[in-house]
Amino acid sequence: MSGLACTHNTKEEEDATVLKLGEDFTNAAALSMNEVMLVCQSKVDDDSEAGGETSTTTTKVFEKTLAYCKRYANCANQQQAQLMRELCTNTGLADFETAALANVLPQNAEEARTLVPSLAARGEDGDERFSEHQIEQLLTEMNNVRNFE
Repeated sequence: MSGLACTHNTKEEEDATVLKLGEDFTNAAALSMNEVMLVCQSKVDDDSEAGGETSTTTTKVFEKTLAYCKRYANCANQQQAQLMRELCTNTGLADFETAALANVLPQNAEEARTLVPSLAARGEDGDERFSEHQIEQLLTEMNNVRNFE
């Protein structure tokens, strides 16, 4: 058996439809753009209170990340971001699904299942993890949180 064949046999198969995201995501928390923006803004605010910038907040990568998140984040404040996460967590979504839904805010269950394929997966009992109604209800609640500041 060649070395290449051994490599292929031991490599874990990644499959987003069943939330097998690979080794890099095993112990990682997924954040939405709303949450990343809040973390970055908190760092900027901390630096301002301390009376100056740190090397972290003066990098181009940090500045571009914050600008991108401000442009595309869909929550105006920390309470909205927290409510969106709580809605998803209480529904039973995984961290990755929560971040993905909060980032793309699909219009309906079909779009949600297309953009986040694990929402269409079936549980061990063969039943859908989430019905179309459950997904539609979650999306409605997420839009309500986003629309009401």
